[in-house]
Amino acid sequence: MSITKIGSLKNRLFPGLGRIYVYIIPVLITRLLSYDLFLVPYMSRYVSLDYIGLSYTITFAIGPIVTLAYGRLIDSRGRLLGLLISMAMALVSQISVVELSSSKSLALGLALFSIVGLSLAANWIMMALRILVSDATTGNKRAQSWGWLLSTLSIVRPAASIVAGFLAAIDYRLLFVAAGGLFATASVIYFVLILYRRNKTTSQPLPTQRKGLLSEFRQLLSLVRNRNVLLYMIIVSIEAPYFSIEYQTLYLVNVLGVDTRVLGIAFAGSSIISIFSPILGGHLARKIGMKRGMLVGQLVLGTSVLSYVLASRPEHVFVIEVLAGFVPLYWPSRDMYVLGFIPDKMKGQVLSVQNLFFSIVLTPAPYLGSILWLGVSPQSVFILDILLTALSSGLTLSLATLGREHETQHVEASEVASG
Repeated sequence: MSITKIGSLKNRLFPGLGRIYVYIIPVLITRLLSYDLFLVPYMSRYVSLDYIGLSYTITFAIGPIVTLAYGRLIDSRGRLLGLLISMAMALVSQISVVELSSSKSLALGLALFSIVGLSLAANWIMMALRILVSDATTGNKRAQSWGWLLSTLSIVRPAASIVAGFLAAIDYRLLFVAAGGLFATASVIYFVLILYRRNKTTSQPLPTQRKGLLSEFRQLLSLVRNRNVLLYMIIVSIEAPYFSIEYQTLYLVNVLGVDTRVLGIAFAGSSIISIFSPILGGHLARKIGMKRGMLVGQLVLGTSVLSYVLASRPEHVFVIEVLAGFVPLYWPSRDMYVLGFIPDKMKGQVLSVQNLFFSIVLTPAPYLGSILWLGVSPQSVFILDILLTALSSGLTLSLATLGREHETQHVEASEVASG
């Protein structure tokens, strides 16, 4: 196959990503080990589960506030610097995890720092990637490219989980040392890319418009008050099954009586489907538009949650997990829609405000879900999420359809990446 044909195929499959694929490779490198599966089991050797839970709660509380500063950073200083800082934070957090066994007097502090650092880094990396894809593409191509990227990052997960399991069986510390090495490699790559971009643009520096904090805040407030942006933030804050998500496995095992071995097989099937469903969602958004893509995704999401309520026998778990595997087809349209209304230099800050909206709902949702589970019935938790998804669909109908005027706020991804 000729180079021309390969390039043509790449552009059809990954529209717009050809310019930024090199920025994605370091993130893919860090996905080669699923260290997160073994983080809590390892930490529980040195600190109590109550303290681990408290650490995650602290993360939920401070994360949105810190992310506001991160959003401003990647808008003013570039996406690559944001990715470098995220990778460096993850690296230091991995070192803290390793030191848990040798610094027992500092175990509580190290555990808290590790959980907060790794959680924030994971959120920031995906936030920066989301904006990079938006910078490099326009219109409904954004959703298609984002769907392919999500699938690419997911496809290594099964092998990464197996390798991580073998390393953990040898020594948990070996797993986290290896994961730290991956983040160190990614950090070096991003550092080199930043130097390369700066050297390349030294002779012709990019024009930048410096604004005061008050001026930036006014522009941010104006964007957030935009009808479509505000509606979108409300939608993504209520449409996911936040109340039931922590109780889904419990429901399958304790209420439906699903054998854990059967559950593992069902989960595996769902995982395979979920690798490819973002690609389907991205192509769907390009064909019918992101607004309609969101509505289709919400229908799939609502049906998936409804399947828990309708299930009455253990073997119904396979229907539940097949539907769950198709839920990620919603993500490309949902994640890219709002970026069509936001100037490139404000995307990070608007998404950080969205993260704040999200956290306001996410933080109390599991507790409120437990009240419904115990006080009403296990099914009532899922019914509430179904009603919220239906409400989000009604709000989505009120959103504007992205048109050609929303494709004009676009610059070279390499320029925005380097600031």
